[in-house]
Parts: sequence; C-alpha cells; structure tokens
Amino acid sequence: MYIAGIALYVAWFLLAILKISNQPQNRKFSYKKAFFGSKLWFTNLRNLMLLASLYLIFVFAPLKTVFLLLLLSLAILLLLSLRNFFSRIANPYVDLLIVLSSAVLLIVLSTLTLKL
Repeated sequence: MYIAGIALYVAWFLLAILKISNQPQNRKFSYKKAFFGSKLWFTNLRNLMLLASLYLIFVFAPLKTVFLLLLLSLAILLLLSLRNFFSRIANPYVDLLIVLSSAVLLIVLSTLTLKL
C-alpha cells in the first residue's frame, strides 16, 4: 500500500519540479505557488494528491523508507534552490535560506537514517 503512496508523492514532486523549472527568470517567483498552487488547498488536485500520498506513506511505510524519501526530496530541493540562486530566478535570501535549511536537514536525516 505504501508503494502507491510513494508513486503519488513522486508524481506530485515531479509536477512541482516541472512548475519550478518552467518559471520565467524574474524575482517574483514564489516557492509556495510552485509547490502548492495559487488556488485554495482543497480545490487544487496537486494538494489533495500530496495529502493522500503522505497519509499512505506515513501510515504504511517503514520508517527507513520515509527517511530515505525525505532525503531524496531534500537533495532535489537543494539542487533546485541552488539553480534558482545562480540563475537569479527568485529572491536570493529565500534561496539561501532554503539551501541552508535543506543542508542542515540533510545532515540530520542522514545521521538518523544511518542509525536505523
């Protein structure tokens, strides 16, 4: 059952990556709109897909799988925010904040994953 949750999460994440990579090069880029859309949360199909996938993953998946999925997501987010920082797409302070927080969370989650 958690395989369906992982598949839904990967589909949601790929949609978000496509949304981020297709943004024009301006400073008005918003990570919130890229990941969650501009509609109300319950009318946006992507948000409902994310909620369903997270429910399936957290209820049915082993803890190590959850940590590995979060590690992969953080690594991709780190790379995307670095690309946005060097391409001057979004606010540089927001990009640096996301880079630093992703790096710290990657270190913490990797140590927790190795202890499991």
